[in-house]
Amino acid sequence: MITALSLIRATIDSGQPLSSLTSGFQRYPQVLVNIRVREKLPFGDLLGVQKVVAEVQERLSQNGRLLLRYSGTEALARVMIEGANQTEIETYAQQIAREIQREIGAASSVS
Repeated sequence: MITALSLIRATIDSGQPLSSLTSGFQRYPQVLVNIRVREKLPFGDLLGVQKVVAEVQERLSQNGRLLLRYSGTEALARVMIEGANQTEIETYAQQIAREIQREIGAASSVS
């Protein structure tokens, strides 16, 4: 509801139609991978994860987005990647998930 109201306000404030405001918007495929973890250590402390994340961010460059976070309610790490190529982002997400699993994964792991 807040997003819809914000969108309406931006449209009114700009005096332009929504189609004009979104003309440069490009939608990318998105993938989300959940990894069950034993503990929620800061990702900055997981050197292997940091290495893989840096490599993926370099490959994505300005053509994608990576979000790595823990669930607030479950023992899960979440890897979300958006990018131009679905196959590539799935591969990147799995690479990061495998490294998280290797470093802090629980017995039942990736979903």
